[in-house]
Amino acid sequence: MINARTMLSFAEDYLSERRALGFKLRMEGHYITAFALFADQQGHRGPITNGVVLNWVQGQAKQATPLSWARRLAVLRPFARYLTRVDPDTEFPETAIFGRAH
Repeated sequence: MINARTMLSFAEDYLSERRALGFKLRMEGHYITAFALFADQQGHRGPITNGVVLNWVQGQAKQATPLSWARRLAVLRPFARYLTRVDPDTEFPETAIFGRAH
């Protein structure tokens, strides 16, 4: 159950699972860990929501541009899919909310 665990513990599990499959996830791992720490520091519990994702994407980026926001969303999307296995109430913003990530 998501409510009983920190987002960081889910991020660590996700990254361990993906790395065991051979993915390096250097930059992605950094962003996913940063998001998880942000969510935990905000006191967020339960499934991720559009609100917590958008607060992190827009509020933490040093380069506050729609392109950088889109890239952060693209990095988090696989992690959100992973979390839907744990809790189907997981939310994630629409793909093109900020335009293309590349």
